Amino acid sequence: MTLPRGAVLKLLHLAQLGNGAGFITRLPDGALRIKPIQPQESAAELREEFTAQGETPYAFYRTAAQTGPDEDDIERWRGLAQLFLSVSIGTKGVLQLRGWQTAEGKLTAVDLSLADEDPAQNSEVSRKT
Repeated sequence: MTLPRGAVLKLLHLAQLGNGAGFITRLPDGALRIKPIQPQESAAELREEFTAQGETPYAFYRTAAQTGPDEDDIERWRGLAQLFLSVSIGTKGVLQLRGWQTAEGKLTAVDLSLADEDPAQNSEVSRKT
């Protein structure tokens, strides 16, 4: 699975800020957006919001201490996302990004790689501090 470099950089930055969760969505123009979510948001509310804005969920992410997929997240968001990403602080403070896909009711680890983005895939990542 290839992920745009800009989106990965933003996810790693969010992990450094602390725990959080959200979705990477594809906008109607093909660009990607990272949308943090609140714990109380439901799958039905998010599905409605994504549909109204013409967005398609690409992946669910969680930034947390664990390095494996969270079973509650998978159960809760399975209908919206097939790719689940975990961004965590690993050994000696190294950030780790791992991914899993759901297919036919099974969860399978996927190899992740980075790709440079073309202008249509702009992940809205600012390089400014």
